[in-house]
Amino acid sequence: MIAIANTTIQAKSIRFNDLSNNIKQSLGVHPTISLLEDSGLEFLGLENNYLLQAQMQPTAKVLDKDVTISVGVSINSVTTNIPFDSEKTRVLFKIPAFKMLLGKTHVQRYRLLNPFYVSYYPNAQKYSFELEQLFIEMKAFAKLHQDQGMRDEVEFLFIYYKLGTLSGDARIDFMESTHQKAMKDGTPWKVFLSKWYLGQLLINLNTKVDVGLYLLTEASEMLENGFEHPLASYLNYTLGNTNYRYSDMESAKKYFKRAIVYDDASKNKSNLSRCYNELGLIYRKLNRLDSSNVYLKKALGVSLVQHDSIMAGIISGNLGENHYLRGDYDKAIPLLQKDADMAMKGDETGLASNALLLLADCYLMKGDMDKAAKMLALGKSYTYQSKQYLRLKRLYPILSKWYAVKGEAELASMYVDSTRFVIDSLERLQMLVRVVPSEELYEVSGLKIEKAQQKVETTQRQLIIAVMAIVLLLSVVFILVYRMVSKQKQDQLTTENTQLKSDLLIAQQKLDAFILSKRVPEVDTASMVGRPILTPEDLQRFKVLFDAAYLGFRQHLQSKYPLLTETETQVLCFLKLNLSNKEISGLLGVGINAVQQQKRRARLKLCVTSSTELNNLVHSI
Repeated sequence: MIAIANTTIQAKSIRFNDLSNNIKQSLGVHPTISLLEDSGLEFLGLENNYLLQAQMQPTAKVLDKDVTISVGVSINSVTTNIPFDSEKTRVLFKIPAFKMLLGKTHVQRYRLLNPFYVSYYPNAQKYSFELEQLFIEMKAFAKLHQDQGMRDEVEFLFIYYKLGTLSGDARIDFMESTHQKAMKDGTPWKVFLSKWYLGQLLINLNTKVDVGLYLLTEASEMLENGFEHPLASYLNYTLGNTNYRYSDMESAKKYFKRAIVYDDASKNKSNLSRCYNELGLIYRKLNRLDSSNVYLKKALGVSLVQHDSIMAGIISGNLGENHYLRGDYDKAIPLLQKDADMAMKGDETGLASNALLLLADCYLMKGDMDKAAKMLALGKSYTYQSKQYLRLKRLYPILSKWYAVKGEAELASMYVDSTRFVIDSLERLQMLVRVVPSEELYEVSGLKIEKAQQKVETTQRQLIIAVMAIVLLLSVVFILVYRMVSKQKQDQLTTENTQLKSDLLIAQQKLDAFILSKRVPEVDTASMVGRPILTPEDLQRFKVLFDAAYLGFRQHLQSKYPLLTETETQVLCFLKLNLSNKEISGLLGVGINAVQQQKRRARLKLCVTSSTELNNLVHSI
């Protein structure tokens, strides 16, 4: 630590600018000062007239040099060459003037701060220093005006910002700690927000979906018991969406309907069309197409009033799918086409895949093979581009039907088998994620006992103690059950991984067997020119087997390197299988020079300069 001589100010409080100038005179730099929460330092003024007051020896860090200044104040850090404009930062992050937040309830403040919540992230990393400084100023302002509620609000602003800077386990650990503190504090809005933040994180982790649902269910029940919050509609929408994702339709219906009630009561009605749309999808899953249409038409009406063309396109597609399911293809086609056009324009590959494949099936059922082929090719391409495994559940049955109509029974049968495999694997994966339906988990949790506690507060003390004992017992049971279920999930996941690896190995063995069956004894390759071993039918079967063994390989090449020809792509597939030039020339019925030429052209298009680089690139995909 470097002590600065002759830099003593005889005062227990000093203006910010005075302190800055004093440090500048000593070190030749003009600092910007940031403070630790527990430094003992207090802000006693505003803007450039902050008073800094404390009773301890100060420490400061200037350009990575520790210094000591006897000014009767405590400073955490002094950073040079970082300009900080409080007003610009406040406007950039859409935070209202500090005085507007004074003396407000949490709900009032949350509505005022909503623009920050919905738009802070793009600038948060670039201006993290400025934002943290602004939070410090806001807390100082609140403390000066003795508004503890505003200080707590700023603390949760910081928590929300901090979540955006963390990832993985660190993010979960931080939020779990925040939730524990909120529960200990007991302030309803802090408890609600901490459950909302943590629940949102956990429902996106396969191993903790149920715990996330449990926390969000708690938050939803707080709303049902009279707690009010602007997030009410969105929280219930999230609960409905998550339950729908894991096939708990009854719970999904319940929470979407709650979301509609809360959204109806709000001014912007931002979730209304989405809630109606999701209810339409639920009733379709329950094979109640009439009810599904009722909700989808409501959703379409709301989206048109709100001029939400993207949502209107999605809903139109869902109505089109209902017509498709009824066999009314003429009504389905224009609605599905609208959905497909919107999805392709917005680069929504998953949505485009679904709409295009349904269009292909519509044309197939109408006997229009040309249009069916066009839609099927597009749908297949978007399916692979989406990289969403569940989309194969739609693709493979339609491919099977397509080849059946064309009289190619073997390919049709192969895609039937592939469909079964995809459906089975999706069901197995889903079972690993969801073990206990959220409603049952909620009943076990003991949350509803909180309601009972409120009702018996005026009864005998013995009854209150008994209820608390039950809560404790149920909590212990829940923890034990959760640990047991987590162990079962882990064991099942190991089994599932083994099964998936086995399925992939079988697919690769089928491909190897096919290639082996087409190999011929050593012959003069020149005599094979113009006499390919692989017929067009063999090449089609090769593609199916190769795609099953190396899912996405050809599609990756075609999407990332669109200039590659079909023959060049075939040669790269053979290279993936470690076939020699001689073997490739025999299979394709071309000379070795032709194979080498195809590889040279492929290298140019893939921007690699040597055969070794080409080989490494192919095997890295």
